[in-house]
Amino acid sequence: LILKNTINRGTFVLTMNSHSAEVPVGSTAADFEKFIESLPNVGDVQVAKTIEPEVTIYDIEFMTNTATVPIIGIHTLHVTPRSERDEYCVCAKGEVPCNLGSMNISCNFGNTREGTLA
Repeated sequence: LILKNTINRGTFVLTMNSHSAEVPVGSTAADFEKFIESLPNVGDVQVAKTIEPEVTIYDIEFMTNTATVPIIGIHTLHVTPRSERDEYCVCAKGEVPCNLGSMNISCNFGNTREGTLA
């Protein structure tokens, strides 16, 4: 997951199938990990947070459930500034374009892990 650093407050909702978890912008890697693990059938994950000049990257690695996992989506961004609410990118499976999110942010192979999308 990549978020523009211009998003400085608020929350967004992680979704997987019909389940969701509300996440505060700026969450630590440990807190983000807990939010993801609260979604059903996720199992244990590890999250690394990297802050770059323009974006913050949350790298999510599934540790115990390595079978096909549905894409984690982002919805309901209540963020400041409001004009930036679409400035995120969900990267998966080594893909360069965003699976979900802005066309102004792109994934690259350094931001993604190989995996299987459901």
